[in-house]
Amino acid sequence: MTPWRELRQAARALRQAPAFTLIAVATLALAIGACVAIFTVVNAVLLAPLPYRQPGRLLVIHEDAAEVAQLQQPWIPDNPEQFHAWRQRARAFSGMAIAQGGRMDLTQTGQPPAQINAGRVSANFLPLLGARLQLGRNFRRSEDVPNGPPVVILTHRLWAARFHSDPAILGKIVTLNNHPHTVVGVLAPGFRWPFRGIFITGRPSLLAPIGLAYRALSADSLGGDYNYQVIARLRPGMTVEQASAQLDAIENQLTHRFEPSVHIWTILTPVQTALAGSARQGLWLLLAAVLAVLLIGCVNLANLALARATGRGREMGVRAALGAGRAGLMRSQFAESLLLAVAGGAAGLLPASGGAGAPVPGTPLGITAPPGAARGLGLAGAFPPLSILTGAPFCPPPPCRSVLAGPLSPGPVRPAGCGPPTLAVSTSFVKPLFPPHLWTSCGTALRPL
Repeated sequence: MTPWRELRQAARALRQAPAFTLIAVATLALAIGACVAIFTVVNAVLLAPLPYRQPGRLLVIHEDAAEVAQLQQPWIPDNPEQFHAWRQRARAFSGMAIAQGGRMDLTQTGQPPAQINAGRVSANFLPLLGARLQLGRNFRRSEDVPNGPPVVILTHRLWAARFHSDPAILGKIVTLNNHPHTVVGVLAPGFRWPFRGIFITGRPSLLAPIGLAYRALSADSLGGDYNYQVIARLRPGMTVEQASAQLDAIENQLTHRFEPSVHIWTILTPVQTALAGSARQGLWLLLAAVLAVLLIGCVNLANLALARATGRGREMGVRAALGAGRAGLMRSQFAESLLLAVAGGAAGLLPASGGAGAPVPGTPLGITAPPGAARGLGLAGAFPPLSILTGAPFCPPPPCRSVLAGPLSPGPVRPAGCGPPTLAVSTSFVKPLFPPHLWTSCGTALRPL
C-alpha cells in the first residue's frame, strides 16, 4: 500500500472515532502551543544574538552605592558628570554612550493624540550599537547640544503604525510636547532598546538627541542626577575585569575628592544579561514546566491510544487474516498518529502566536519576545519536530497476540502464529511510559514556583 493510501485510510479511521480524535488534537494543540510560545520567548530573550554589531562586546554600566539605604535595588542609574569622566579617562572602551527614557505627547493632524515612549540618546548611540537605519541618517554632534535643533529618528514600528510607512517621511514635521521636530531617520525593523525599563515601561517609539551640558564634577553633581543609563563597547584585547578596574579607579578618585565617606563602584553587565535581568531563571523554569506538561500530554494520549487499540482487536485480526503483515499494521497505526500530531501542531499555532507576545511577570519590563519573533525560529522551526516527536508515542504495536480461531469467529480475532491464545496488550510500549512519569513528578515539583 502506498503512503498516500495509508494516510487516506488513517484519516477514515480517525473520522470514525470523533471523540478520540477531538481529545487528542485539543490536548496536543494546547501542549505544543504553550511549549512553542515559551520557547519563542526564551530564544528571543536568552539565546538569539542581539541585532547589534558584535553584541558580546557591549556592556551596560551601572553604579552601586551600598551606603544609600533607601535604594530598592542593588544598583543605581548613572550620573552624566561621571559618564563624562569615564569617557575621557577610561581606555578600556572604544566608545561610550548615554541615554535616558521618558514619555512624550505626539500630536498629528488627522489622528488622535498619543503618549509614546521616547529615548533621548547621545549622538554616538546608534553608531556604537551598530544599529541600522532604513531611511535617513544618524544624529550629528551639532544636534546633540543643549537647545540644539529639534530632530527625531522614528522606530520602524511607529513609522508603520502612525505614518503608514510613508517613504517621504524625511524632513517632515512631527509635534512632540507641543513643539515641532524634524524627522531625520527611520530605524530598520528589529531594533531593540538595550536597557531595561527604569523611567519607561516598554520600548521607545522614537529617539531624540539628549543634549546634555556636561559640567565639571562637584560635590553637588556627585550627590544627584542619577537618572541616566550608559552603554559602552569594550575595546578589542580588553577584558571585562580590566575595564571594571579602570572605572573603579576613576570612581575612587572622584568620590574621595568630594565625598570621602561615600563608596561608589561600577557594575559592568553584558547587554543580553542586562536585558533578561531577573527573568532569566524564571524563563528557564517556565520552559521546563511546559516541557513537563507536553510529556504529561504525550503519556496520557499514549495510554488513550493503547486503550483504543485494545478495542480494535477484531479489526486488526481481520486485516491480518486478509494478508496484512505486522509491519503493515504498524504503518497504518503510525499514519494515524502522524495525522493526529500534525493536526494538533497546526491547531497549536493559535495559542502559540498569542502566548509569544504575553509578558513574563516578575520583571520591570514584563519581558516579551521582540516584534516578529513569533514568525522566526520559534514557530517556524519548532512545530515540525515537535509534531513528529509527539506523533511517535501514539503508535502502539498491533494489540492481539492470539490465533485466529475461524474465518469469522464471533470470539476474539487473533493473527495466526502470534503467540498464546490471549488478548493481552503488548507490553513493549508500556515499558517506555515509566520514565516520562518521573518527568511528570519533576514538573509537579515546579508548581509551587
